[in-house]
Amino acid sequence: MTGDGERADAASRRAQQVAEEAERSAERADHTQEIVGRSRDALARVHDEMATAHERVAALAETLADRDGADAARRADLMTSATMHHEQATADRREADVDRRDAAEDRRALNSRRHDS
Repeated sequence: MTGDGERADAASRRAQQVAEEAERSAERADHTQEIVGRSRDALARVHDEMATAHERVAALAETLADRDGADAARRADLMTSATMHHEQATADRREADVDRRDAAEDRRALNSRRHDS
């Protein structure tokens, strides 16, 4: 085989290797994006659960504040606590919404990339 033919064969083999590496890299990127999306979904569920817990604590504080026998200072402390827990629940719900939107965007990007391939 001539020198030019050998170089062409070597270039062809190298091009094939690069194409295979690119395909493996794309598959790893897809897999990673799937994992990130699932993680964001899980994080959204955690934020929802935290919000629910804060709402329950707020409801309990309000119930205790409404009980007979609670003095004014105790009632004020309980209502302050209830307000803080309601605010934290709202913040947790917002975080959950952001996580769900991010996860949905990851799925759209992944589906788009797969559709384009």
